[in-house]
Amino acid sequence: MPRGGARPGGGRPKGVPNRASIARQARIASTGVTPLETMIRKMRWWAAKADRELAKPEPDDALIEVALDNACDAACAAAPYVHPKLAAVAHVNTPQHVDVRKLTDAELMAYLVVGEAQSDRDRGGADIIDLAVSRGASP
Repeated sequence: MPRGGARPGGGRPKGVPNRASIARQARIASTGVTPLETMIRKMRWWAAKADRELAKPEPDDALIEVALDNACDAACAAAPYVHPKLAAVAHVNTPQHVDVRKLTDAELMAYLVVGEAQSDRDRGGADIIDLAVSRGASP
């Protein structure tokens, strides 16, 4: 029977805390308010302060701005613990960058015929037309 090495399904699954982390979290929670709860409480306090000022007949814009900035700072600090980060997504229909120096004359002409050269020229990439002309192709 082989020993050692990685085995499928072996080890702790990703995202599951180890025993030390579980014990530390339990100890922090049992002793009172957690750091996350403090950040959320601070965010809500500043947001409520801004709301109270906005409800006044003549609100103080400077106070509202300070309160919302502080609420935002607290929200930014708490967000990674409350909301998962978005995974990188593959973008569909993104323009492909083509190194025209590596294209054959036929590929370059096809690129020009399709109209990509004009859109490149509109974006400031007139060098493809210049390359085609220097090769003797007519756009």
